[in-house]
Amino acid sequence: MAFKLVKPTTAYEASYQSFLKEWKSPFEEYTPSFIRKEINEMKEYVQQSIDAEIGIGLPDGWVPYSTFCC
Repeated sequence: MAFKLVKPTTAYEASYQSFLKEWKSPFEEYTPSFIRKEINEMKEYVQQSIDAEIGIGLPDGWVPYSTFCC
């Protein structure tokens, strides 16, 4: 099986919601920072991902970063 890394878009909303549900289970000890944010809509998540890539809205001391899904 080949994997392809893609940037988040609203086209992947169902997959993303499934991913969040799995990560937020009470049995998971580690949660990546981008999952800890409470995001109600996929459009908001996509915009935050775009913003993070260019350094907008990041906590002090953070550098711009990219988020990819596979």
